Amino acid sequence: MEKQSENSNGATPCRLSAIRHCSASVRSERVEYRLYEMSADGDMMGYAVGVRGFGERRVAFAGRDYALAERIFESVAHHCVTPCTLTDVVEDMMFGAEYFGAT
Repeated sequence: MEKQSENSNGATPCRLSAIRHCSASVRSERVEYRLYEMSADGDMMGYAVGVRGFGERRVAFAGRDYALAERIFESVAHHCVTPCTLTDVVEDMMFGAEYFGAT
């Protein structure tokens, strides 16, 4: 599945290509998780994690390192993160990985 991100500042939009996905039931609601590869003009830009559920959808940048992005994706899905908290959770995980030298 490919999507083109919306961009209102005139910059080249990123293309999001889903490379992994899964779903979970959270409080009787189906929540979908996706790991995306981001590219623009054919250049790989990094990875993002997306969550859709509870009538919302959020995508958060998860770095340029596949191993780190995959760990973030797996953790987000395993702990049933919802769209409203995705950005905070991913930022905390990326900061922790950088701080503890896991990138």
